[in-house]
Amino acid sequence: MRVLFVRHTTLGRPGAAACHYYPVMLSGLEHEVTMMARAGGDGSALAKAGVRVVEVEKNSSWLRSLRRVAREIQPDIVHVFIHAGCGIYPYLMRSASNPKFILDIRSPLLRTGFVRRLVQLKNKIEVIGYDAICSPGVESGHTVVGDRYKLYWIPVGVDMELFPEKRLETTNRFNSLLKLVYIGSLDAKRRIDEMLAGVIDAASKVDLSLDVYGDGNARGMLESHVDNSGLSHRIRFQGAINRAELFHRLPEYDMGLAYVPRALYDPAPPLKTLEYMAAGLPVVATDTIGNRMFVMDGENGVLTSDSPEAYAEGIVRLANATWRRDAPAKARETAREFDWQAIAKNRLLPLYEELLGS
Repeated sequence: MRVLFVRHTTLGRPGAAACHYYPVMLSGLEHEVTMMARAGGDGSALAKAGVRVVEVEKNSSWLRSLRRVAREIQPDIVHVFIHAGCGIYPYLMRSASNPKFILDIRSPLLRTGFVRRLVQLKNKIEVIGYDAICSPGVESGHTVVGDRYKLYWIPVGVDMELFPEKRLETTNRFNSLLKLVYIGSLDAKRRIDEMLAGVIDAASKVDLSLDVYGDGNARGMLESHVDNSGLSHRIRFQGAINRAELFHRLPEYDMGLAYVPRALYDPAPPLKTLEYMAAGLPVVATDTIGNRMFVMDGENGVLTSDSPEAYAEGIVRLANATWRRDAPAKARETAREFDWQAIAKNRLLPLYEELLGS
């Protein structure tokens, strides 16, 4: 099978795991894979995995380059990561191979009000020529294009090889300091101040510490909040670090905080939740549509509302749960179901084959 992936930005950017693992896994399964993107990124990892990388320079025509590559490789599948203007591709790239076109929606639409309706209208026009639409969260994808279209679920994934097994001694520290971790953006929209309020409340009932990995426009405010609480010796902001180093550190913790505010992010499947589980960490997760894809309350974590009081209760509940001893193994078991290789074999390829068969 010949597959052409189209990404209208540069390669190697954070938050674009599917743009790396989809081509890599398909190439490993001996399919002919090409990735087309804007020049200026780092496509070396893709090339090393056997993926042909075509980068379009700024002074070159994107549409002409795309049409030229499509004529050259005659793809069976054209897999496009959604971006403005992508609606023209199915009409521009029809060729003798008559490829099937898939539109991939990775994130929910966060705009509100009139702008949200305007963007949805544009997106509804963009998808007309596509044979299928896929998304890591069906509800999340519907925020982008509305409820009219059928969406195929291709979940977010994790590379289990990047996560060392959680060491035994870190799974039995019921009488010592409970080590919590949060990874993610510190943007004001994420309402991390409410999560921290919950942690501070829980700290009055449970002996705990928290390391926060990430950065954003609310970091200064959050640090001041922690300073005012008198817990700056227990709640530390570590900034953004290399993901390989982060994954190496995660098994040292006892609990991952999968805090996602429901107002904007309810349908979005949070990658942090899956990464915690891959590292063998049970989670305290807000009860969102996205988190419910991974979290089984009372087995690999706790589901709670996103208010500070409820979140504090969730932390205390997990801290005192007898089943927490078995939770690391169950968390890893959940994460294995979402390994990128399994997703490629069990979700992505069957979708391609269904479209080609039709």
